[in-house]
Amino acid sequence: MNANAIAPDAVTAGAIAPGSVYGGALGPRTLHAVTINDLDLVAENGTWTAGSNGAALCGQGEALLGTGFAMPQPGNREVAWIEVLPYLTPIGDGVKGRYVSNSGGTSEGQVVALCLK
Repeated sequence: MNANAIAPDAVTAGAIAPGSVYGGALGPRTLHAVTINDLDLVAENGTWTAGSNGAALCGQGEALLGTGFAMPQPGNREVAWIEVLPYLTPIGDGVKGRYVSNSGGTSEGQVVALCLK
């Protein structure tokens, strides 16, 4: 059976019993995380440098449910996120991100994609 086996508009909100469809019934969830490196060369010199781009992609056949970001190593705390966005590609959906730093290469960011198998 595939998606073509269901007629268009055959499944509507009124046709689904309350409580019969919920997140736990959809399938297992996975997390994919990617580290973003600090490319700043000199700490606290007043010149903030954008870090590398990072993209965490869902696996083949997975659907993107949510995105997130973290700063597991904030360096000297002179860091700021400039981009965390859903990322849609032909090979998989996910999240991409980038941050700026004045930490002299001591910080580390991370983007995370929450996916449904």
